[in-house]
Formats: sequence, C-alpha cells, structure tokens
Amino acid sequence: MTDRPYMWKRLIVPLSCAACASLVASHFLRGLPHDLLINLAATFVGSILTVAYIDVVLRRHQELRWAGLRSRAAKRLFALANNCITSVRGALKVSARVIDGSDEPTLDLRVMRTRMIRVAQQILPQEISQLRDISSADWRRLSSGLQASIEIGDRLLDLFGRDFPPQIAELVLDIQSAAQGVVSQYALWPDLLGVPADELPVRRGGSSSLPLQQGAYQLATREALRLLKLCAELLGQLDDLPSDPS
Repeated sequence: MTDRPYMWKRLIVPLSCAACASLVASHFLRGLPHDLLINLAATFVGSILTVAYIDVVLRRHQELRWAGLRSRAAKRLFALANNCITSVRGALKVSARVIDGSDEPTLDLRVMRTRMIRVAQQILPQEISQLRDISSADWRRLSSGLQASIEIGDRLLDLFGRDFPPQIAELVLDIQSAAQGVVSQYALWPDLLGVPADELPVRRGGSSSLPLQQGAYQLATREALRLLKLCAELLGQLDDLPSDPS
C-alpha cells in the first residue's frame, strides 16, 4: 500500500508547485517559450492525475487482497494477546473467573476482547507486585508461556507481516520485546527469581544476592506491565474479530 504522506511530500506537492510555476512563468513570455511552459504545466497536472488514479487502484487492490485474511489474522492476533495476558494471570494466581466477572461466559470473540482488555488494564496491574512472591516453578511456567508468545509473534509476522498495517506490525514487535524482557530476567537469574530471601545463594565475596533479586524483580515487573498495556492496545485495534471463534 502506498504511503500517502510520503507521496504528498515527495511527489504531489513538488509536481503541483512545478505546474503552478510553469503557468505563472508562461504569462510573462510569448511564442515558443510560452507554449513550452503551458505544455509543461499540462504534463505536470497529467502526472498528478495519473499518480492519484494509481494510488486509488493500488489501495482498492490491497483492500480486496486483505479482506479474505482480515478476520483470520485478527483471530491469530487475538490469540497472541490472550496468550500473553493468560501467562501473566496464571503466574499471579488470578482466577480465570475475573475474565467473565458477573457476566455469562461467551465464545463471542468480540465480547471476549472487551473482557480481556479490562483484565489487562484494570485487574492484573493491581496484582503485578505479586510477581515478587511467586515460586521458581511459576517463573518457569511464565517464561515458557511468554516464549511461546514470542514464537507466535514470529509466525504471525512471517505469514501476514507484509499485509499488516504498520501500527499492528509495530505492536506485535513491541509485545515480543516486552515478553522477551520478562523472559530475559528469568534466563539471567533462574537461581534468584522465586527463591525465598533466606535461601538465596551468597555471592562471591560473601555479599547477599538480595539486591540482585530485587533489581531483577523490578525490571521484570516493569516489562510485564508494559506487556499488558501493549496487549490491551493490540486487542483494541482488532475491529475485524468474528463473533464465531471457529
């Protein structure tokens, strides 16, 4: 799909200015130079019309091409965001009942999207400090779940990357980055995260590992919050989710 702001800046505006300049200059000349400038102005105007027509055709072609993939890609993107949110929710031991709340369970993906956005924006951020209290096994499961999400993102970009609107592709990449930020902390400190303070290994030189553990918790919490925010933002962009999840 063409980039309209870039096209206007680099093509339409310069051609329009050139056409206007040619017309203005033609008023001060007679004979062959006058006719040449008139023809030149007409050429510039014709080029503008041609570019505008081609832009409309390309955009229509892209819309038709994307129409068949839109709902399928939206379901895959929903799965990516849902997997990330669910991984964090599971690690925090927050019940799945918070998704439906007092409402009836549903398979309508559009309704589920609204509920997952609420969980990511309002419920889990209030519980995120509990990451400091989860066990080593919970950290391992969280890391595994987020690593799976990163791989889902890779497959989505491979399948649909060229067809995604730029803001969607950027969100997928940012979600992968935030998920990797959490995973990296566990990969760096598997012997610290989830370990009770009185069982922490002693550092070389005899100093406590507690400051390292607290720093890792702080970084992981920050990235987990960013991950939830990005997932909610991605879900908010999915206007093409079907009501039927099949």
